[in-house]
Amino acid sequence: MSYNIRRHTQRARRRTRSPSIEKYKPIKVEYGRGYDFDLVNEEQKVSDLECTICHLLLRDAHSTPCHHAFCHGCLVKWNNEQPTRRRMSTRCPSCNVQYDPDKISFNGVVDRMVKTSIDVKCPQHEKGCQWQGKIIDYKDHEEKCDYEMIRCKNKGCQENVARLKMNYHEGNCGYRRVECDFCCLEMSAREIENHHGECPFINVECPNDECQLEYLRQEIPKHLAEECLYEKIACEYSDVGCNQKVQRKDMEEHNKINLAKHQKLMLHDYKLMKMKVAEVERSNKELRDELKKANEKKPQSQKPVLKNKFKSLYVTESEDYVTESEDSDSD
Repeated sequence: MSYNIRRHTQRARRRTRSPSIEKYKPIKVEYGRGYDFDLVNEEQKVSDLECTICHLLLRDAHSTPCHHAFCHGCLVKWNNEQPTRRRMSTRCPSCNVQYDPDKISFNGVVDRMVKTSIDVKCPQHEKGCQWQGKIIDYKDHEEKCDYEMIRCKNKGCQENVARLKMNYHEGNCGYRRVECDFCCLEMSAREIENHHGECPFINVECPNDECQLEYLRQEIPKHLAEECLYEKIACEYSDVGCNQKVQRKDMEEHNKINLAKHQKLMLHDYKLMKMKVAEVERSNKELRDELKKANEKKPQSQKPVLKNKFKSLYVTESEDYVTESEDSDSD
């Protein structure tokens, strides 16, 4: 096989060789477009099946008019990166002969030889994969290779894991979806611990150590506000000045002990209230007096006419009543 390819290449070079390019050395450009496999038989001669641009096994082999084969991707990039885009100005990377980029063609013979005649190792062989075979069969193997690195399917997870470890990873992935056992809310596993710290349907102990009763977290505020005997609450007389806070169970005892104090506070509060009422009454009287004086100083024509209007209305209605009575008597 290698002999046939070499002979084909030599004939092409004899047809295209000219004195001006006799000492030409192929330009090396690393595109990495070819097949990057390690060979089963490292001594196997495959240089004729390598792309002289990326120096890897030919992928999708295409030939120039001067009969040199390259990876199609490498050749397209080579053509696009030349200084000029004019026809017949691109030079072959192998022999430097000018060629028309539109004249490159698929080389099925060479492409088939690359895919079917070389035994290669799986790219994951250093990790433990034992697969060996032809390049044409590698695609099927790649889809099930235990050592192939694949992306975790859990939303948000960016880890790439070997296929044989994926089941374990997915079972422990922080982004796997889990359901809260108490409220049935779904979330990622990495959020569940924080959620349990605030889930309203989890039983928690009363925050008062002496109580030791358990309630749903959402019921704790009501328990503290209305029931817990060990919750410290404000004295019933806090609005009159008692600022002590005692446990609910001790409130009755507190009231008994501080009865005199509470009565004194209530009396003081009552006196303050009387003073405020007296102050309000005094202010009201002053306002009434000022209003009366202001009305007395006004001319008669500017005084309110409401009383006069009421008097007129009363007189008019009375006269109407008298008239109606006289008419009735005459009848």
